[in-house]
Amino acid sequence: MYVASKFAARGCVIALAHELAPQVRVNGVAPGGTLGTELTGPGGIGLAGRLLDDVPGRAEDLSRRTPLRVALTGADHAGSYVFLASDRARGITGTIVGSDGGAGIR
Repeated sequence: MYVASKFAARGCVIALAHELAPQVRVNGVAPGGTLGTELTGPGGIGLAGRLLDDVPGRAEDLSRRTPLRVALTGADHAGSYVFLASDRARGITGTIVGSDGGAGIR
């Protein structure tokens, strides 16, 4: 379900970019694992209701799983959103920016 929902969101960005151009640009940001969120863990592994950030070693685990060896925060992702909303991105539509420390290249 996770992969299907990610590809559905990607498809929506592409379809809307095509349908709404030239009046509206439609882009997305695909952040990877992020520190400092209110996300809770999956119940299937006993983490239901427990914040992911409360799991010991989460920052180290996230950084080990990315080629750039970084554990990102919301502030790290913010620049991608600001750029896409700015006039500097006026020629970009239908694009998904991966703000994931390189996890998407695996």
